[in-house]
Parts: sequence; C-alpha cells; structure tokens
Amino acid sequence: PPKIAPFTASPEPAFLGDYFALQCIVTHGDQPVLIEWMVNNQSAKSIPGVRVSNNDRRSSVLTIESVDATHAGLFNCTASNAAGIVSHTTDLVVKARWIIEPTDKAFAQGSDAKV
Repeated sequence: PPKIAPFTASPEPAFLGDYFALQCIVTHGDQPVLIEWMVNNQSAKSIPGVRVSNNDRRSSVLTIESVDATHAGLFNCTASNAAGIVSHTTDLVVKARWIIEPTDKAFAQGSDAKV
C-alpha cells in the first residue's frame, strides 16, 4: 500500500481570516496513486473556501485563503492504489479574533455594572 508522510496543522489555533495550508506527500507506493482530501468527512472540493491542488503524482496541497469557523475540524488525506489505502488526519482549531480585547475593571461592592 502507499505510505503518507506525516503532517500536522499548526499547534497554535488559526484565527478567522488566516491563511492555512496542508501538504499530503505519498513517499512510497506503486502508481497510479489517487490522493483525496476530506474535511469533517466531506469531500474538501465541495467546501467553500477550500482549494485542492494536485502538484504531481505523489503530492497534493490543500489551501484555505481565509479561514472561517466552518473550516474547523478534521482534515484527512487518503492515498489509494491497487495495493491498498492509507490515510492521515490532523485537526484544525479556529478561534475568533477579539474586536475589543476584554480588560479587568474594578467596581465597588454593591455597585451596578453593565456588560
């Protein structure tokens, strides 16, 4: 069966609007090899904002020009040929940016405060 080089999303979460990319490289296996991407068990090609480029017979790149909350989840690359099928999965965490970052405020006990 094919062999996929391990890959991971950044250990830091992505923020809304960030650029995101993963590369799936098949390091071993007879041709032809079919490389497919899934995001949360859906074909990556059907998800808005997600682009898949097959560079050559052994590699594929998944890119997101501007990450949004719907892109969070599991990204899976599957490689298959006549000898078998293998896959590798990584997780993307997406965080929203603060519009105004919260700060601590002091209030007297019993006073009114609005949020």
